[in-house]
Amino acid sequence: MPDQPEPAIELSTGEPWRGLKPGMPRADTLRVLEAAGAKTEDDDTDPGWVLATAEEWGMEMRFTEDGVQALRQIVLDDWECVWAGQEIANRPLHEALAVLGDAASGASWREEDAVNMPFDDLEPAGEGPFTDVDLLREGTLWLPQRGLGLVMCDGAVNEIVWRRPEDVPTQFVGTVTEEQKQITKRPDLAEHLRKQWLQHRKSVQTASANPIQRILTLLLVVALGTIAWRGWKETQLWQAARVLPGNLVSVEKATKKPWRDRFVIKYSDPTGRPQTATLQSGDFYVSPREIGEEVQLRYAAGDPPRVAGPREASDMAFVRFVPWGIGAGAIYLVLWSAAGFAWRLKCAAARSKPPAPPAKPASPSPFTPDRGR
Repeated sequence: MPDQPEPAIELSTGEPWRGLKPGMPRADTLRVLEAAGAKTEDDDTDPGWVLATAEEWGMEMRFTEDGVQALRQIVLDDWECVWAGQEIANRPLHEALAVLGDAASGASWREEDAVNMPFDDLEPAGEGPFTDVDLLREGTLWLPQRGLGLVMCDGAVNEIVWRRPEDVPTQFVGTVTEEQKQITKRPDLAEHLRKQWLQHRKSVQTASANPIQRILTLLLVVALGTIAWRGWKETQLWQAARVLPGNLVSVEKATKKPWRDRFVIKYSDPTGRPQTATLQSGDFYVSPREIGEEVQLRYAAGDPPRVAGPREASDMAFVRFVPWGIGAGAIYLVLWSAAGFAWRLKCAAARSKPPAPPAKPASPSPFTPDRGR
């Protein structure tokens, strides 16, 4: 006879899953898995983790790391599961809630993915705010009285976790809303959630940006733009400079670093008046050697006029303004880092202030988070 398929796991009864139940010792768990013909894998870097796989099903388990090594959590990686005979896995939230019926009363959200962030949800709930998109994309909807968590992925039930009572969260960030149900009815649910999440993330980053850093960045852009404009104007000036002949009058030999000889050049300006200019060896492509030797100068009209050697004139914009750009960038980095550090201190101080005590609810619920803890 052909092998009979494994029966679907009935979640509503609280009966063991494939013979497993939270709280079982690790040794008993492994014996049950071996008897079922399941292969197990563990991880030396994560002693509490075990993965069991059979031909038609799989489970991920978390154990305590004490002597007994009790089974803390089972993750059902198997969509062959039902609630009162109806499929629940891989269904959008509103359909899963319809299947759960009254069992969904008191269902509450945690922002953590209970599979990939195991037991982080035992800590106090985060500050939030947590949007419907956050919760529907990768949050976990808990049924606290049953120890079950429905791990969401893009608005649908992706995985189901089962925990010991002491490992079930006691603080939550909210309950299911009608708006969340309506969102999961969209035909483009997954794409819609991803777009909304990206938009929300962008708006949060913009809102939480350090205003001083934003001002510094704006000032840097203005400064670099001004430097670039000045550099362009300088380039245009020397490209239009007149070429004038001159003669070497004297040479002053360098006696210290940077070892640049100084050359005194006599020339006539465009009006015919005699002038002298003192240049350095780096201002020429080939420095003059003999007294009286003719050289070419670049003459830029202005108030006052400026004279340069041919090599200096071609590099003038670079030599004058690139250091300004480097200096502006260095100052920006220093101030940006200081502003970021001060902003983090301010935010940390604001978070450390105790929140105002919430108003006492009219009808306390066992699942209402204790914000005063």
